[in-house]
Amino acid sequence: MDLDSIIKLYTKSVAYAPVNSYILSLAYANRSLALFKARLYRDCIDDIEHALLVGCPEKLKIKLDARKVRCREILDSPNSTLERGNFRELEQVSKQLEKVDLNAKTMKTVAKTTQNSDESVSKNNEFIKLDGNRNLPQVPNDNEEIPGASSAIKLVYSEEFGRHVVATRDIEPGEVLAVQQGYVSNLFPENFYSHCIYCMKQTWSGIPCDKCVYAIYCSENCRKAAWINHHDIECQVVGPLIEVGMENLGLMSLRLLVSAYKETEDFKVLKNQLKIIDSLTDPRTRGFTGKILDDKKYASVYTLETNSENRPNDDLFERSFKAAYITFVLAKKTEIFGKILPGDLGNLRDHQWFTFVGGLIMRHQQIIPNNAHMRSEESSSLFPHEHGSALMPFFSLFNHSCVPSIFLGGFGNKIAAISTRVLKKNQQIFDNYGMHYVHVGDKRSRQTYLQRRFFFVCKCEACTDVSFNAYGPESYMFKGLGSQANVRIHKALKNFNKYFKMFMFENDDIIEDSEAVINDLNNMLKVLEEYVDLYCCTEAIKIFSLWEKVYSLRGNRWQSVNV
Repeated sequence: MDLDSIIKLYTKSVAYAPVNSYILSLAYANRSLALFKARLYRDCIDDIEHALLVGCPEKLKIKLDARKVRCREILDSPNSTLERGNFRELEQVSKQLEKVDLNAKTMKTVAKTTQNSDESVSKNNEFIKLDGNRNLPQVPNDNEEIPGASSAIKLVYSEEFGRHVVATRDIEPGEVLAVQQGYVSNLFPENFYSHCIYCMKQTWSGIPCDKCVYAIYCSENCRKAAWINHHDIECQVVGPLIEVGMENLGLMSLRLLVSAYKETEDFKVLKNQLKIIDSLTDPRTRGFTGKILDDKKYASVYTLETNSENRPNDDLFERSFKAAYITFVLAKKTEIFGKILPGDLGNLRDHQWFTFVGGLIMRHQQIIPNNAHMRSEESSSLFPHEHGSALMPFFSLFNHSCVPSIFLGGFGNKIAAISTRVLKKNQQIFDNYGMHYVHVGDKRSRQTYLQRRFFFVCKCEACTDVSFNAYGPESYMFKGLGSQANVRIHKALKNFNKYFKMFMFENDDIIEDSEAVINDLNNMLKVLEEYVDLYCCTEAIKIFSLWEKVYSLRGNRWQSVNV
């Protein structure tokens, strides 16, 4: 039974059902049964209480009460013996049964729900949800200019590399260099009914927005916070954008505009702030607020690279058309301009703030493709489950290399930058823009993608090493290092095969107790780098792949209730 899909469809029913309707109570009730089968007993109880709060027929109420008793019985007692409170609830269900004329099928269903057989209990271990923050890396947070970053790194500028990040001291593999939440995050539409649109956490018993069908929340707190921060404006705009195919880019452009507006609640103030930013002459500190790069401020996003001068005319035309449409929908559906504006596009363009807002959205349409970071959850499939994207202003200032210096891992609503190799003082620190040499071995494929998407030619080690591109990586044993070096490397790598087998089956107990494994993998990379270039060593590639997998499994996970 595909419970993942069933629960997602029932959640969609919850989103589409009229507020406080019988259909809504039925959607909650039906989802509660799927949640019970998925062993999500706390979520099941939540859905039952939502269904009862909305109101439902007495016959359905009895079924739900019986199911709730069973959930509490399983949760309260490991041996499934009825607790006193649950026993009283069961007595109440029995009394209700006496008052209502139920057919034989319904009676049988209620009896089956409340029965307490050892056979059913043995299969009813509660499904364990993994909190993405459970292994959130800790960062020293002692960087004077970059909140959430280590003093081991600093932001510099040069004509050749633009703004970029370098080490202020020697850095070891595995060091946490920064933990950032970023300016905004946005959920992909295909995940609207499986994740909270505010905190982006996977949810099985989500509650809907009462005014649109495109927002599900994991809690009332998230629903309230979203309304205050952005959804009060987005609520009436998301639907029209999705209907015309403006999904990921369009929705993120909208979210950026709304977030920028919320900082001041006044377009005149915002425009004056941006004029000041445009007048700044120091390229290194453009986007700073005072003396820091504050990724909670729009200035840090506004100053990110757009590549406008490199984009062909047809690209710019398409983005400007979409920006105009988004601005038009905002004017016709919301009061962001002070009131809902009448008239067609020709009339609206004469409004004092219409072109200003459209210009910002046009800018966002160019910033996002070059700067958005994927939010993903590790899954049991070959590739991570990508559920959304985020604007992380500081992380956008790391230049690209196909042989990166850092790994970006998701932990809850934050992303951590962790060093993957030995870095020397003043050495530039590189991120990867989706073309990692481990995952995309062909140089031509990497170069083509980077030129089309980011408008530059990569000159990293993997792209400029003629021998590597001709013959590919090889084992350290064939590099003529000498017996002493080979023995030292062999000793450092002795546990690799054991670790590989341990993590092949993704056992949660092993994953959660894996710090010693991570430390050993870091040491393997450190020892190898003393003798070889990691990018052209087969053992280093395997170690990094496992290292990346372990870190990913310790962070955000996409969980299936089918297993």
